[in-house]
Amino acid sequence: EQKTFFHGHSFTGNPLGCAVALASLKLFEERSMLSGVRAKASLVEHRLAALKERPHVGDIRQQGLMIGIELVRDKNTREPYEWVERIGVRTSLKARELGMLTRPLGNVIVFIPPLASSEAELELMTAILVEAIICVTESGPAA
Repeated sequence: EQKTFFHGHSFTGNPLGCAVALASLKLFEERSMLSGVRAKASLVEHRLAALKERPHVGDIRQQGLMIGIELVRDKNTREPYEWVERIGVRTSLKARELGMLTRPLGNVIVFIPPLASSEAELELMTAILVEAIICVTESGPAA
């Protein structure tokens, strides 16, 4: 039935959520969390570059460490997968099986790793993501 709550990323005015957000912002300043984002974003971009040549990756959109990977039935025509095929959901489930949580927005895999991620963690997460996408989209007739 496609009953997914797509807006779970918002604090939506909840007092506890707002308190956590303020504490998080304080930690950002104290730990200079943004200082390494460019290098980490570059690492992720490099690690995901292999996906650009895959037959079912239509686009990789990235701004810093916010990445959207669009999965398509045909790269040349940009024909999308049908909603009922749940390609994004299936890919996210495969990534979970391999050890990483992510989520789709339709046929787009959303990858927003924590800013505090180490290079080793980013390498592991991107390897899982690449494996999940290839496994699900190139596994044969069911894809």
